Parts: sequence; C-alpha cells; structure tokens
Amino acid sequence: MMEINRFIKLLSVLMFVLSLCMKLNSVSAAEARCIERERQAFLKFKHDLVDANGLLSSWGSEEDKRECCKWKGILCSNGTGHVISLDLDAFPWSGHLLLKGKLSPSLLDLQHLNYLGLSGNDFGGSEIPRFIGSSKNLRHLKLNYSNFSGEVPCELGNLTNLNTLDLGYNNLRIKNFDCLSHLSSLSYLNLSRNDFGGSEIPRFIGSFRNLRHLMLTDSNFSGEVPCELGNLTNLNTLDLGYNNLRIKNFDCLSHLSSLSYLDLSRNDFGGSEIPRVIGSFRNLRHLMLRGSNFGGEVPCELGNLTNLNTLDLGYNNLRIKNFDCLSHLSSLSHRDLSSVNLINQTSWLHHITRFPFLKKLSLIGCQLPNPVLSFDIFTNSSLSKLSILELNSNYLTPYPHCVGCLTLVQVLQALTSPLIN
Repeated sequence: MMEINRFIKLLSVLMFVLSLCMKLNSVSAAEARCIERERQAFLKFKHDLVDANGLLSSWGSEEDKRECCKWKGILCSNGTGHVISLDLDAFPWSGHLLLKGKLSPSLLDLQHLNYLGLSGNDFGGSEIPRFIGSSKNLRHLKLNYSNFSGEVPCELGNLTNLNTLDLGYNNLRIKNFDCLSHLSSLSYLNLSRNDFGGSEIPRFIGSFRNLRHLMLTDSNFSGEVPCELGNLTNLNTLDLGYNNLRIKNFDCLSHLSSLSYLDLSRNDFGGSEIPRVIGSFRNLRHLMLRGSNFGGEVPCELGNLTNLNTLDLGYNNLRIKNFDCLSHLSSLSHRDLSSVNLINQTSWLHHITRFPFLKKLSLIGCQLPNPVLSFDIFTNSSLSKLSILELNSNYLTPYPHCVGCLTLVQVLQALTSPLIN
C-alpha cells in the first residue's frame, strides 16, 4: 500500500513538472516578438511596392504596428519568432487586392523563410530577381500570374528544398533547362502559359520522383513527350495541353496509374489511335484529348474509367461503333464528343439518358441520325442536372422541340438538317 502511495505521489510530481513546462512554453510562444532585422526588411520591401489599395496597411513603423508577426500575410514561428511565411497572393477576381512594383533584395534578410507567395500581383514585366535563388530554406515559391518576363534565372536551381515551384501564366523563357535539374524535391511544378520557344520537355523532369502535379500547358513545347515522364509514378496531374507535342510510344507512360487529371488537348498525335493503356488509369477523373489529331475507333477500354467526371474527345477524327462499352461512365458531368462520327448510332438518345450527373453534353457535328426514341424522353429522364446541351450541325429532323421541355437547359443549340456549320 505504501508503495502505491509513493508511486501516486511521484506521478503527481511528474505531472506538475510537465504542466509547468507546458505553461512556460506557452508563455514563451505567446511572448514571441517580431525580430527587428526582419521587421526592417519588410518595411524596405513595402517601400518598393505600390500599394494603392492599402493591402499592407497593417505594416508600419508606428508603435502600435511594431509587431510584424501580426502583419497581413506574415507568419512567424511560435518557437523562434522568425518569419517563416510571406503570403501575399492576390487575385483580383477573388476579391484580393494586388500590389505593383518591384521585389526588394531585403527579402534576403528573411533567412528562415520557407513560403513565398506573390501570385496575382503585377511586377510590370520585370525579370524574376536572381537573389531569390539565395533563399535556400524556401520550400514553396509561387510567382504565377505576376507579370514577370524574360529569362528564368538559373539561380532558382539552387533552391534544392523546393516542394512547390509555380511560375505559370507569365511571359518567361528558359535557355538552359539543365540549371533546374537539381530540384528533385519538387512535388508541384507549373510552367504553364510561358514561351519556351519550341524546345522539348526536359527529360530530367522524369527524375523528380516526388512530383504529383506537372503543368506545362500552352508553353510552346514541341517534339516528343519524353518517356522519362513514365517514371513519375506518384503523378496525379499531367497537363501537356496546347503545345506541339507527339508521342510515338505511349506504353512508356503506362505506369502513371495514379493520374486523376490528364490533358493532352491541342497537340498533334498524327492520326494515331487513342492509346488503349489510358483505360488502365482507373483513378482518372478528368480526361481531355480535344483537337489532338487522334483517329480511328474510340477504344472500349475507356469504359473502365468509372470515376471520370470530364471526358472531352471533341474535334479529332474518331468514330464509335459500340456506344454500350462507354455506358458505365455514370459519374460524368461534362462530356464532349463533338465531331466524333456517330452516324450509325440510332440509339444515341437512349444512351445519354444513362448519365444522371451530366451538366454539359456537346455532340456538335457528330452526324447524329434521327433517334429511335422521341425527344420526349428528356422530360421523363433522370437528366435533371443538365444545363448545356449542344446538338447543332447534325442531321436531326424534325426540330427536336421537346428538348425545350428541359427547364434547366440554359443553352440549347439544336439545328435542323441538313448539316449546318
């Protein structure tokens, strides 16, 4: 009994000491103050910006504004007081106010910074400052939609701890992609909407095994899609749309089974068939192959993609012999088969009523024949979510007037025969 009492007393003392330590840590964290050197760095940073909308009004040298850890967009470490994040992402369409001007090298005094977000601001077509490459602790660098231009500085290749690099939607170019080859910790890489002068996609990207999101859309890449991208087995997003790319051997990408988003739109695949291996990417939710010069039969293997929300095969040179092999795609909300040859599919109207979540359906220029069923089927079907239905440039007679009974249809383009373009 005495042993038990002694143990209880000892346990009580230990709990008291632990509680005291926690309180001391809490007080220390609560009393953490902005470090003066870093506060001065922010004031210099603000001085070089035009803040017409008062986004940085909480930043100042006045006595009541001295605590920079409470300034808008700034996050300090509770343990050290050092600034670890500067997040001034500003997108006008989302209600955030943008900044203008230039980036001050005073940012180099923020030696513990691991997040720098300046997306959606306006830096007047200036180049990305080379000094950013000296911020070795950066893990996230977001400069998209920020009106930067010119050469991407090779110094960014020094940021070997980066998880996120977002340079999308600027006017940038890169002469020597190899200077970025050491960014192997990246999980998110966005270079979309820049101009890389018709260069090939760098093969070394295939060595970034942690990549989950790769966005290179509309960036003037050309040539062969490198087989090395097939090594990126953790990839969720692959967006190569609106370039001038081709793929000779799609099988080398067959291991990308984690993909949920694949966009190969507006490239030139030389009239080849849609690779059947895409049907094995069971996690796909969005598949866009629009206007990419695919030809031949739409592979039935696409019917295995039962998680698909978006399927866009429009404006290729495709045909479908067997609609039923796609009938299991019941999760679809957006479906575009425009210009796919459906001339012999008299059951097409019955087929589309199997997709209760459809919000948009485009069947423009598909040579649709008059359906076996009446268009009255729309009034009794489960297509209650349908808001956009496009049927123009087909052989439909008489005019499908009962489609108008769909009260949720906001846009209807259904023109009578003959084919009208």
